[in-house]
Amino acid sequence: MATYRYLQPLAKWLKTELARIADPAKPCAISKRQQLEVALGLLKAARQDDDLSELIKWCTLLEQYALYLPDCLAEVAYQQALFWRDQFDYPRLESVVGKIAGEDPIWKLKKASLLAELGRFDEGERLISDAFKDLRARSRHNPNSIYIQSRLAWAHWMFRMVEFSRNYGKLEQLPNTYKTLKTDPWDHITHIKDKVSKQQDEYFKNQESVEPLFEQGHYRDHSNDVRIIGERSPFFLLDGLAECGGLPLRWQNINLLADVANQLVISEVADNSMRHYVLAIRAAHTDGSPSIKECFSRIRIACAPLNVVEVLSDRLICSIEYWCKQASVGTQEQKQHAINAIRVFIEVLARLVIRLDPEKAKRVFLLAMQIGQDSALRHQWLYEVIGHIANYSLESIPSDQLSELLPDVLCFPLVSEIGADNNWPNPVIEAPCIRPDNPHFDKRILELIESVEPGSPSCTSVLLRLLPLIRNGILIQDELDKLTIRIWGEKPDYQTLPKTGLFSHVLLTLPALDRDATNALLYKSLFEAEDAQFFTSEHLSGLIGAATNKPNSLLPNREQAVICFDRLVSWRPLAADDDLLGMKRRKDDALIENIGVALAYSIVPILNTDDITERRFEQLLALLSKLNSFPVVIALPYFAGLYADIAATVEKIIGKGIQARSSNEVRCSASALLQWKELSITGKAPNPPGHLISKMIYLIEAGRIVGLHTLLWCAGEMVKKSWLSQADVAVLADCLPDIFKSTDYCGIRPNSSEAVTASLIRQTAVQLAWDVMQVVSNEKLRAMLEVAKNDALPEVRFTAQEIATKIAKSS
Repeated sequence: MATYRYLQPLAKWLKTELARIADPAKPCAISKRQQLEVALGLLKAARQDDDLSELIKWCTLLEQYALYLPDCLAEVAYQQALFWRDQFDYPRLESVVGKIAGEDPIWKLKKASLLAELGRFDEGERLISDAFKDLRARSRHNPNSIYIQSRLAWAHWMFRMVEFSRNYGKLEQLPNTYKTLKTDPWDHITHIKDKVSKQQDEYFKNQESVEPLFEQGHYRDHSNDVRIIGERSPFFLLDGLAECGGLPLRWQNINLLADVANQLVISEVADNSMRHYVLAIRAAHTDGSPSIKECFSRIRIACAPLNVVEVLSDRLICSIEYWCKQASVGTQEQKQHAINAIRVFIEVLARLVIRLDPEKAKRVFLLAMQIGQDSALRHQWLYEVIGHIANYSLESIPSDQLSELLPDVLCFPLVSEIGADNNWPNPVIEAPCIRPDNPHFDKRILELIESVEPGSPSCTSVLLRLLPLIRNGILIQDELDKLTIRIWGEKPDYQTLPKTGLFSHVLLTLPALDRDATNALLYKSLFEAEDAQFFTSEHLSGLIGAATNKPNSLLPNREQAVICFDRLVSWRPLAADDDLLGMKRRKDDALIENIGVALAYSIVPILNTDDITERRFEQLLALLSKLNSFPVVIALPYFAGLYADIAATVEKIIGKGIQARSSNEVRCSASALLQWKELSITGKAPNPPGHLISKMIYLIEAGRIVGLHTLLWCAGEMVKKSWLSQADVAVLADCLPDIFKSTDYCGIRPNSSEAVTASLIRQTAVQLAWDVMQVVSNEKLRAMLEVAKNDALPEVRFTAQEIATKIAKSS
């Protein structure tokens, strides 16, 4: 059984040479049996290489001369089954697994491991039990045979695991005989675990390219180190052990080798081969397994070869369709296995879809809609992954192609229609769409409107689907009138807001019988609420939304603004000694953030000249210094015209903030600089010091990652409004291609902070490049846009493609 240690991939030249002597039809110095053993080795190599044509070639030859090699047909069927297993082709796996039968009892273990892949655990348990009984009887007749004892050890080990999965009792210890004969399965498993752990330690060690030395200012750069690996890869050790012993990675909920596989794929994070992704999927038990999160992160997928992504996506679609059928047949155990398989496969496909072309993304989206319509698949474990595959596929389709999918989105079942809980997904298309001339569509709109019932759990999900249709003018007047009645009633008294489950500012978008009465009620509710309601994140989010809800914004009057200002700046969190889990602290942090945003966008802009005082400025500074409410910075420019000292203080805070280590602080400071410039244009504040804008341009040119996407956006707004000098624009034109290149996904560690903002930076750089090109012509920027059109991630490539369309129209 230790032969698994010698299973290694064959070099191409060696496979060519072995193929010369593997055909029994061509006599050579070795026997036919030896030739077939060579052919069997080449068959295994073809399976490992994922080479179907070679697999068929060697299967055909081995079947033709099967009489010369014991259990040849079983070995051929087994290799075919392993091949289809790794292809996630379960119908073909089903068709071939029944052919795995031979004289050696080990074939029963191997067949059982593949039946486990199909969820047929009852059949597998009988085979394992039969193999154990057979080998135990043989061992009595020949107790000193390593051949028999090694097989018995693995059969006994599997038998124990199966029994444990049934009863979850005490796990029986294996006899010491196995350890004495060096056939103890745990020794082999521990050997591989040690190899994988060593490799994982190396991986974590290599995450840091710089090693600080003891001497001051000295370090060792490991970024260009070359690793020479002389020992066998743990991947082939694990694959060989599972193949030789007939071991699944997992038996039902019992982990056998899955944790080793998880460690392995995480430590081989740079491996972009198909076998790596297949093992990562097989190692996963849920959609949140470490192998899924690590191997299918956004950056990892961006770096994956496109052909691997496309082939793997096609396989996963077929496997999902297979398991969706299995979820409604068979035993409860098989149905549960089907749900687990669907859960993993959908999550992986949802992540891969961002690399697919729009037509394939539409196919994936329609598959998600089909799954949502299947009553057999309404399992709570699938809710989240169905939402992921629906939303991620929509994000991978250009906005001008979403109209054709609108009927499917609206027909997706509502929570109230299927009796699910509130975790049930609710796909929504936010982009403007064209209303189809379709009576079924009209009927569905009326059904959705009839489902609106304020106060009910389903009201929120229905309104979320209808809101984009209202914003984009898709609903006709008759439908709007019916929706108004559903929300407010036949004769509203406008004394209380309807319970929509959404932030109150959405009522500015939803239709109303009396808009003035609705707004009056919103004024009172938003700006005159009691403290218990006022100082909640939900209430302040509604207040902020009302201020930023263009074009139907709602701002307080001057008296309300003064009162709200005084209330907001005086709030302080209460100390809580029993907040062991930090829940209150996190709630307070969210509230502090919302207080700052509310002051910046809703309250301070309404204050008149008499209300802009030094005392109020100091109150804002206290919020900033004592509570770290960074959005308050955006409100400070309104006070810059009071005194030169105050302007200098604002200048200092913004200058320090745009080069801070916190992306939130950089974002707020950049927004404050933009706000200051806008106020100066309207005469409400003096001009911001020129060196602040120069510092922003310098930070962009330096390529400092923290908050870079915000600085790029801010620079873009200034370019569009002609607020930058020609010299500043020239600097941007020169540095943008370098910024774009420096955020190449293949040069970013998947678990780094850079991975969070890489695509944001690239997307914003592409948009800024277009803004700059409206001012100066630059061939490097044009070349950068051409590259961005084929970017791995949709947010970047769609932005570049929209710009390419604009360029084509303008030329």
